[in-house]
Amino acid sequence: MTVEIESILQHEDIQGLLENAEGTGSVKQPELAELIEAHQLDALETDAIFNELERRGIDVVAEEPEREKEKEPAPPPLQTSYETTTDALQLFLREAGRHPLLTAPQEVELAKRIERGDMGAKSHMIQSNLRLVVSIAKNYRNQGLPFLDLIQEGTLGLIRAVEKFD
Repeated sequence: MTVEIESILQHEDIQGLLENAEGTGSVKQPELAELIEAHQLDALETDAIFNELERRGIDVVAEEPEREKEKEPAPPPLQTSYETTTDALQLFLREAGRHPLLTAPQEVELAKRIERGDMGAKSHMIQSNLRLVVSIAKNYRNQGLPFLDLIQEGTLGLIRAVEKFD
């Protein structure tokens, strides 16, 4: 690990997140994405954080859909935030964290709409399952492929799966 990456891990808020996550054994994906964006970390630095989480036995989890329903709806994000972030991984993690996971009845309803040709339903199903792509990619991170490539291939697989979903 380089000195620069070690210094990133020493930031007070990153250390706080790691300490809190050690207590619970997990960290929420939106919290992690927010930290990555706040520090404007590149893919290598982000991968170092994921490696540190894995080393400490901390899982990255999506927020539960029930909790998201209890919260007040957040105002729509400003488009300018997209312009300030250039790292593809940050953009992907932020986007994946915005969509709640689907319940089984919701998946059935979306599948019926997809069969009727509703492209919006297909898009909704893909976006709602992006968190799962990140979760699966995390398991294969140290197999010789960059994390971003794993996510990209997983997303392509998700798109093919939604097209074949019945």
